[in-house]
Amino acid sequence: MDERLRVGVIGCGRIGQVHLETLVRLDNVNVVGVVDVVEETAKKIAEKYAISSFSKDPLDIFDGDPKCDAVWICTPTFMHVPLIKQAAERGIHVFCEKPLALSVAECNEAIEAVKQTKIQLMMGFQRRFDHGWALLKSKLNSGELGELCTIGMVSRDPEPAPESYLLNSGGIWIDMAIHDLDAIRFLMGKECISIYAQGAILNADTKQRFQNANDVDTTMALLTFEDNKLATLNIARKGSCYDQRCEVTGTQGVAKLDNVRPDSVNVEVFGNCNYMNLPMHAFMERYKRAYARESEIFVDCLLNKKRVPTNANDGKQAFRLALAASMSMKENRIVRMSEIEN
Repeated sequence: MDERLRVGVIGCGRIGQVHLETLVRLDNVNVVGVVDVVEETAKKIAEKYAISSFSKDPLDIFDGDPKCDAVWICTPTFMHVPLIKQAAERGIHVFCEKPLALSVAECNEAIEAVKQTKIQLMMGFQRRFDHGWALLKSKLNSGELGELCTIGMVSRDPEPAPESYLLNSGGIWIDMAIHDLDAIRFLMGKECISIYAQGAILNADTKQRFQNANDVDTTMALLTFEDNKLATLNIARKGSCYDQRCEVTGTQGVAKLDNVRPDSVNVEVFGNCNYMNLPMHAFMERYKRAYARESEIFVDCLLNKKRVPTNANDGKQAFRLALAASMSMKENRIVRMSEIEN
Protein backbone atom coordinates (compact mmCIF):
# COMPACT_ATOMS: atom_id res chain seq x y z
CA MET A 1 0.00 0.00 0.00
CA ASP A 2 1.31 3.46 -0.97
CA GLU A 3 1.44 5.47 2.26
CA ARG A 4 2.95 8.58 0.69
CA LEU A 5 1.16 11.91 1.02
CA ARG A 6 -0.91 12.45 -2.14
CA VAL A 7 -0.64 16.06 -3.28
CA GLY A 8 -1.67 18.30 -6.14
CA VAL A 9 -0.42 21.68 -7.32
CA ILE A 10 -2.86 24.30 -8.59
CA GLY A 11 -1.14 26.97 -10.65
CA CYS A 12 1.85 25.97 -12.79
CA GLY A 13 3.51 29.36 -13.10
CA ARG A 14 6.85 30.36 -11.66
CA ILE A 15 6.12 29.74 -7.97
CA GLY A 16 4.13 26.57 -8.65
CA GLN A 17 7.14 25.08 -10.39
CA VAL A 18 9.40 26.12 -7.51
CA HIS A 19 7.28 24.01 -5.17
CA LEU A 20 7.03 21.14 -7.66
CA GLU A 21 10.83 20.94 -7.78
CA THR A 22 10.73 20.06 -4.08
CA LEU A 23 7.63 17.87 -4.03
CA VAL A 24 8.69 15.51 -6.83
CA ARG A 25 11.97 14.66 -5.08
CA LEU A 26 10.44 13.86 -1.66
CA ASP A 27 10.22 10.12 -1.00
CA ASN A 28 7.15 10.57 1.22
CA VAL A 29 5.14 12.51 -1.40
CA ASN A 30 3.22 11.39 -4.47
CA VAL A 31 2.28 14.27 -6.79
CA VAL A 32 -0.94 12.94 -8.31
CA GLY A 33 -1.85 15.91 -10.50
CA VAL A 34 -1.29 19.50 -11.59
CA VAL A 35 -3.79 22.17 -12.65
CA ASP A 36 -3.43 25.38 -14.62
CA VAL A 37 -6.02 27.59 -16.32
CA VAL A 38 -4.02 27.08 -19.50
CA GLU A 39 -4.37 23.34 -20.05
CA GLU A 40 -1.39 23.18 -22.39
CA THR A 41 0.79 24.60 -19.61
CA ALA A 42 -0.50 21.97 -17.18
CA LYS A 43 0.26 19.28 -19.76
CA LYS A 44 3.83 20.50 -20.31
CA ILE A 45 4.50 20.66 -16.57
CA ALA A 46 3.03 17.20 -16.03
CA GLU A 47 5.29 15.82 -18.75
CA LYS A 48 8.33 17.67 -17.37
CA TYR A 49 7.91 16.17 -13.89
CA ALA A 50 6.46 12.79 -14.95
CA ILE A 51 3.09 13.47 -13.30
CA SER A 52 0.27 11.27 -14.55
CA SER A 53 -2.64 13.72 -14.36
CA PHE A 54 -3.15 17.29 -15.54
CA SER A 55 -6.16 19.55 -16.03
CA LYS A 56 -7.41 23.12 -16.23
CA ASP A 57 -10.17 22.37 -13.68
CA PRO A 58 -9.29 22.24 -9.94
CA LEU A 59 -12.20 19.85 -9.37
CA ASP A 60 -10.20 17.20 -11.20
CA ILE A 61 -7.67 17.48 -8.37
CA PHE A 62 -10.21 17.79 -5.55
CA ASP A 63 -12.46 14.94 -6.71
CA GLY A 64 -9.98 12.84 -8.65
CA ASP A 65 -8.86 9.29 -8.09
CA PRO A 66 -6.61 8.92 -6.20
CA LYS A 67 -7.93 11.61 -3.88
CA CYS A 68 -5.51 14.32 -2.77
CA ASP A 69 -4.49 14.68 0.86
CA ALA A 70 -3.16 18.20 0.29
CA VAL A 71 -2.90 20.89 -2.37
CA TRP A 72 -0.44 23.70 -3.02
CA ILE A 73 -2.37 26.79 -4.17
CA CYS A 74 -0.09 28.87 -6.38
CA THR A 75 -2.69 30.81 -8.37
CA PRO A 76 -3.43 34.54 -8.64
CA THR A 77 -4.66 35.85 -5.29
CA PHE A 78 -8.32 36.31 -6.25
CA MET A 79 -8.59 32.52 -6.63
CA HIS A 80 -7.10 31.63 -3.24
CA VAL A 81 -10.13 31.69 -0.95
CA PRO A 82 -12.59 29.93 -3.32
CA LEU A 83 -10.01 27.16 -3.77
CA ILE A 84 -9.32 26.98 -0.02
CA LYS A 85 -13.03 26.57 0.66
CA GLN A 86 -13.40 23.87 -1.99
CA ALA A 87 -10.43 21.99 -0.55
CA ALA A 88 -11.64 22.37 3.04
CA GLU A 89 -15.09 21.00 2.16
CA ARG A 90 -13.36 17.81 1.03
CA GLY A 91 -10.99 17.57 3.99
CA ILE A 92 -7.97 18.44 1.85
CA HIS A 93 -5.14 20.31 3.57
CA VAL A 94 -3.84 23.51 1.95
CA PHE A 95 -0.50 25.19 1.41
CA CYS A 96 -1.30 28.72 0.20
CA GLU A 97 1.01 31.25 -1.38
CA LYS A 98 0.87 34.88 -0.26
CA PRO A 99 -1.19 36.96 0.08
CA LEU A 100 -3.99 34.93 1.59
CA ALA A 101 -6.70 37.12 0.02
CA LEU A 102 -7.52 40.60 -1.22
CA SER A 103 -9.82 41.58 1.66
CA VAL A 104 -10.04 40.97 5.40
CA ALA A 105 -13.52 39.52 4.90
CA GLU A 106 -12.09 36.88 2.55
CA CYS A 107 -9.27 36.16 5.00
CA ASN A 108 -11.91 35.49 7.64
CA GLU A 109 -13.78 33.18 5.25
CA ALA A 110 -10.61 31.13 4.84
CA ILE A 111 -10.02 31.04 8.60
CA GLU A 112 -13.60 29.91 9.21
CA ALA A 113 -13.35 27.18 6.55
CA VAL A 114 -10.21 25.85 8.22
CA LYS A 115 -11.83 26.00 11.65
CA GLN A 116 -15.03 24.25 10.60
CA THR A 117 -13.36 21.41 8.71
CA LYS A 118 -10.26 21.05 10.92
CA ILE A 119 -7.91 20.95 7.96
CA GLN A 120 -4.44 22.47 8.19
CA LEU A 121 -3.61 25.59 6.18
CA MET A 122 -0.02 26.78 5.96
CA MET A 123 0.94 30.16 4.52
CA GLY A 124 3.92 30.44 2.20
CA PHE A 125 6.02 32.97 4.10
CA GLN A 126 9.33 31.43 3.10
CA ARG A 127 11.61 33.85 4.94
CA ARG A 128 10.67 32.22 8.24
CA PHE A 129 12.34 29.05 6.95
CA ASP A 130 15.51 30.70 5.66
CA HIS A 131 18.64 29.97 7.70
CA GLY A 132 19.58 33.64 8.10
CA TRP A 133 16.16 34.85 9.21
CA ALA A 134 15.75 31.87 11.54
CA LEU A 135 19.16 32.60 13.09
CA LEU A 136 18.19 36.25 13.58
CA LYS A 137 15.03 35.12 15.38
CA SER A 138 17.01 32.71 17.57
CA LYS A 139 19.35 35.54 18.63
CA LEU A 140 16.32 37.49 19.79
CA ASN A 141 14.76 34.53 21.57
CA SER A 142 18.01 33.67 23.38
CA GLY A 143 18.24 37.10 25.00
CA GLU A 144 21.75 37.52 23.62
CA LEU A 145 20.86 40.99 22.30
CA GLY A 146 19.03 42.02 25.45
CA GLU A 147 15.58 43.51 25.07
CA LEU A 148 14.55 44.15 21.46
CA CYS A 149 14.43 47.86 20.58
CA THR A 150 14.27 48.36 16.81
CA ILE A 151 14.21 46.53 13.48
CA GLY A 152 15.35 48.10 10.22
CA MET A 153 14.67 46.28 6.97
CA VAL A 154 15.57 46.90 3.31
CA SER A 155 13.86 45.02 0.48
CA ARG A 156 14.46 45.86 -3.19
CA ASP A 157 13.73 43.90 -6.33
CA PRO A 158 16.25 44.03 -9.19
CA GLU A 159 13.60 44.90 -11.79
CA PRO A 160 9.96 46.00 -11.58
CA ALA A 161 7.23 43.67 -12.74
CA PRO A 162 5.53 44.28 -16.11
CA GLU A 163 2.52 46.57 -16.25
CA SER A 164 0.12 43.68 -16.87
CA TYR A 165 1.17 42.22 -13.52
CA LEU A 166 1.13 45.53 -11.63
CA LEU A 167 -2.43 46.31 -12.74
CA ASN A 168 -3.76 43.30 -10.79
CA SER A 169 -1.15 43.03 -8.03
CA GLY A 170 -2.98 44.92 -5.29
CA GLY A 171 -0.15 47.46 -4.99
CA ILE A 172 3.38 47.51 -3.64
CA TRP A 173 2.39 46.85 -0.03
CA ILE A 174 0.01 43.96 -0.62
CA ASP A 175 1.98 42.31 -3.41
CA MET A 176 5.65 42.92 -2.64
CA ALA A 177 6.02 44.13 0.95
CA ILE A 178 3.74 41.55 2.55
CA HIS A 179 6.76 39.24 3.00
CA ASP A 180 8.61 42.04 4.80
CA LEU A 181 5.61 42.81 6.99
CA ASP A 182 5.33 39.16 8.00
CA ALA A 183 9.08 39.00 8.66
CA ILE A 184 8.92 42.03 10.96
CA ARG A 185 5.93 40.58 12.81
CA PHE A 186 7.79 37.24 13.07
CA LEU A 187 10.89 38.89 14.54
CA MET A 188 8.98 41.23 16.86
CA GLY A 189 6.77 38.53 18.32
CA LYS A 190 4.27 41.32 18.99
CA GLU A 191 1.46 43.03 17.12
CA CYS A 192 1.74 46.40 15.38
CA ILE A 193 -0.12 49.37 16.88
CA SER A 194 0.29 51.96 14.11
CA ILE A 195 2.01 52.58 10.80
CA TYR A 196 3.05 55.64 8.81
CA ALA A 197 4.07 55.19 5.16
CA GLN A 198 5.12 57.41 2.28
CA GLY A 199 5.66 56.47 -1.36
CA ALA A 200 6.78 57.86 -4.70
CA ILE A 201 7.66 56.97 -8.29
CA LEU A 202 11.41 57.56 -8.52
CA ASN A 203 12.47 55.65 -11.65
CA ALA A 204 11.85 57.71 -14.77
CA ASP A 205 12.18 54.78 -17.18
CA THR A 206 9.18 52.97 -15.67
CA LYS A 207 7.21 56.01 -14.46
CA GLN A 208 4.33 55.54 -16.90
CA ARG A 209 3.99 51.89 -15.95
CA PHE A 210 3.39 52.72 -12.29
CA GLN A 211 1.16 55.69 -13.06
CA ASN A 212 -1.06 53.43 -15.16
CA ALA A 213 -1.22 50.96 -12.27
CA ASN A 214 -1.93 53.77 -9.74
CA ASP A 215 1.03 52.54 -7.71
CA VAL A 216 4.50 53.64 -6.58
CA ASP A 217 7.88 52.02 -7.13
CA THR A 218 9.40 53.12 -3.81
CA THR A 219 7.96 53.30 -0.30
CA MET A 220 9.12 53.62 3.29
CA ALA A 221 7.29 53.09 6.56
CA LEU A 222 7.65 53.45 10.31
CA LEU A 223 5.80 50.84 12.38
CA THR A 224 5.14 51.15 16.11
CA PHE A 225 4.57 47.89 17.98
CA GLU A 226 3.38 46.98 21.45
CA ASP A 227 5.72 48.27 24.21
CA ASN A 228 6.80 51.07 21.83
CA LYS A 229 9.13 48.86 19.79
CA LEU A 230 9.92 50.45 16.42
CA ALA A 231 10.53 49.10 12.92
CA THR A 232 11.34 50.73 9.59
CA LEU A 233 10.83 49.37 6.09
CA ASN A 234 12.55 50.56 2.91
CA ILE A 235 10.88 48.96 -0.12
CA ALA A 236 11.62 49.45 -3.82
CA ARG A 237 10.56 47.72 -7.01
CA LYS A 238 13.93 48.43 -8.63
CA GLY A 239 17.43 48.10 -7.17
CA SER A 240 20.90 47.03 -8.23
CA CYS A 241 20.18 43.43 -7.19
CA TYR A 242 17.76 41.42 -5.08
CA ASP A 243 18.54 43.44 -1.96
CA GLN A 244 17.45 41.84 1.33
CA ARG A 245 18.96 43.20 4.54
CA CYS A 246 17.85 43.50 8.14
CA GLU A 247 19.34 45.01 11.29
CA VAL A 248 18.00 44.29 14.76
CA THR A 249 19.07 46.37 17.75
CA GLY A 250 18.68 45.34 21.36
CA THR A 251 19.68 46.84 24.68
CA GLN A 252 22.82 44.69 24.70
CA GLY A 253 23.76 44.22 21.06
CA VAL A 254 23.06 44.43 17.33
CA ALA A 255 22.49 41.64 14.79
CA LYS A 256 22.68 42.18 11.04
CA LEU A 257 21.44 39.99 8.21
CA ASP A 258 23.22 40.85 4.96
CA ASN A 259 22.61 39.87 1.35
CA VAL A 260 23.55 36.36 0.30
CA ARG A 261 26.23 36.24 -2.38
CA PRO A 262 27.28 33.39 -4.69
CA ASP A 263 30.82 33.36 -3.25
CA SER A 264 32.38 34.13 0.12
CA VAL A 265 34.99 36.53 -1.34
CA ASN A 266 34.05 40.07 -2.44
CA VAL A 267 36.28 41.82 -5.00
CA GLU A 268 36.39 45.55 -5.79
CA VAL A 269 38.52 46.66 -8.74
CA PHE A 270 40.24 49.98 -7.95
CA GLY A 271 39.44 52.84 -10.31
CA ASN A 272 36.64 50.87 -11.87
CA CYS A 273 33.89 51.11 -9.24
CA ASN A 274 32.74 47.65 -10.29
CA TYR A 275 32.07 44.93 -7.77
CA MET A 276 32.42 41.26 -8.49
CA ASN A 277 30.30 38.76 -6.57
CA LEU A 278 27.15 40.90 -6.41
CA PRO A 279 24.24 39.61 -4.31
CA MET A 280 21.92 37.08 -5.91
CA HIS A 281 19.70 38.58 -8.58
CA ALA A 282 16.33 36.91 -7.97
CA PHE A 283 14.19 35.86 -5.01
CA MET A 284 13.94 32.27 -6.23
CA GLU A 285 17.72 32.00 -6.18
CA ARG A 286 18.10 33.79 -2.83
CA TYR A 287 15.42 31.73 -1.08
CA LYS A 288 15.76 28.45 -2.98
CA ARG A 289 16.46 26.41 0.14
CA ALA A 290 13.78 28.24 2.16
CA TYR A 291 11.12 27.43 -0.45
CA ALA A 292 12.11 23.78 -0.29
CA ARG A 293 12.19 23.83 3.50
CA GLU A 294 8.67 25.24 3.89
CA SER A 295 7.17 22.49 1.71
CA GLU A 296 9.19 19.84 3.54
CA ILE A 297 7.91 21.15 6.87
CA PHE A 298 4.29 21.20 5.68
CA VAL A 299 4.56 17.59 4.52
CA ASP A 300 6.12 16.59 7.85
CA CYS A 301 3.35 18.35 9.79
CA LEU A 302 0.64 16.48 7.87
CA LEU A 303 2.27 13.06 8.07
CA ASN A 304 3.16 13.39 11.76
CA LYS A 305 0.08 15.32 12.90
CA LYS A 306 1.94 18.48 13.95
CA ARG A 307 0.58 22.02 13.88
CA VAL A 308 1.80 24.14 10.97
CA PRO A 309 4.17 27.01 11.89
CA THR A 310 2.44 29.64 9.71
CA ASN A 311 -1.35 29.61 9.59
CA ALA A 312 -4.23 31.53 8.03
CA ASN A 313 -4.23 34.10 10.83
CA ASP A 314 -0.61 34.93 10.02
CA GLY A 315 -1.76 35.52 6.46
CA LYS A 316 -4.57 37.79 7.67
CA GLN A 317 -2.40 39.84 10.02
CA ALA A 318 0.24 40.45 7.33
CA PHE A 319 -2.54 41.50 4.96
CA ARG A 320 -3.99 43.90 7.56
CA LEU A 321 -0.56 45.51 7.93
CA ALA A 322 -0.36 45.90 4.15
CA LEU A 323 -3.81 47.51 4.10
CA ALA A 324 -2.82 49.94 6.85
CA ALA A 325 0.41 50.87 5.04
CA SER A 326 -1.47 51.43 1.78
CA MET A 327 -4.04 53.61 3.56
CA SER A 328 -1.33 55.61 5.31
CA MET A 329 0.54 56.22 2.06
CA LYS A 330 -2.58 57.35 0.20
CA GLU A 331 -3.99 59.51 3.01
CA ASN A 332 -0.63 60.86 4.23
CA ARG A 333 -1.28 60.12 7.90
CA ILE A 334 -0.56 57.68 10.70
CA VAL A 335 -2.99 54.75 10.60
CA ARG A 336 -3.73 52.84 13.77
CA MET A 337 -4.31 49.12 13.38
CA SER A 338 -7.57 49.47 15.30
CA GLU A 339 -8.92 51.26 12.19
CA ILE A 340 -8.39 48.14 10.08
CA GLU A 341 -11.10 45.49 10.07
CA ASN A 342 -10.20 42.37 12.02
